[in-house]
Amino acid sequence: MAAVPAGVSAPTQYGPRVRAVGAYLVGYQHLPYERACETLADLLGVGMSVGTLTSVMTRTGDGLAPFLESVREQIAAAPVAHFDETGLRVAGAGAWVHSASTDSLSLFPVHICRGHGAIAAAGVLPVFTGIAVHDGFTPYRRYGFAHALCNAHHLRELAAILDMDPVAGLGRGHDQAPVRDQRHRPARPQRRRRRHRRPPARGLSAALPADRRRRQGRQPQPARAAARLEPSPSPATNSASFSKSAVRNGDRPAATVTNGSSVTASVHAAGRLANPPASSKK
Repeated sequence: MAAVPAGVSAPTQYGPRVRAVGAYLVGYQHLPYERACETLADLLGVGMSVGTLTSVMTRTGDGLAPFLESVREQIAAAPVAHFDETGLRVAGAGAWVHSASTDSLSLFPVHICRGHGAIAAAGVLPVFTGIAVHDGFTPYRRYGFAHALCNAHHLRELAAILDMDPVAGLGRGHDQAPVRDQRHRPARPQRRRRRHRRPPARGLSAALPADRRRRQGRQPQPARAAARLEPSPSPATNSASFSKSAVRNGDRPAATVTNGSSVTASVHAAGRLANPPASSKK
């Protein structure tokens, strides 16, 4: 009877290559566990369950601990390293995936925090002595020897500013000022003229001359009627005066019309009142 190969501890188990392919499909290709199991069955004829693939991923992560420690040390010793973070969903809950990278190495630790707790757990920035390139996140400035802002984030922020306030004519030349698009300029609120309806104070009104005082409110009805009956003082204005008693008694009063010279005209007022003209409207 042949000896049992090293690493085999159960009557039926998957070899290192099948486990590596399963870990590759989930960890690198980001396939869901069920689809990764279907892929293994279609390509390799291996009927692996979701629970078994979950155990494979856990064992693979534990086996990468020495490799991750080596990557962490090399990034911490690099003269320049880039740091960033972004949101992530882990088991239905919010988390943060952090990145520490150089030209050839990258480390992506996952933590429930975004700030100092996650940075300390990653173990790179607390011992980093080079130039830390980041997006200006405040906790980053607590660590490292020198700092530089990421130009990729600068371009992203400038693009956002351009989207919010478009500027026309950027390629017209440096000697010409850019022309802003009037369509995107916020409309200024129109100022409404406020009219003061309250009359001025009595003291101020009394201090003005009589001819300059503002007429406050509407005049009473008798005053308005008397003002309409008064003749105009201008000599060029036509004026006519009738005797109400003469009209009432049936006489023929005379209406004096003044227009530069005095002309007397007889008006049969009583006849007009007795026989009014027929209206054209039926």
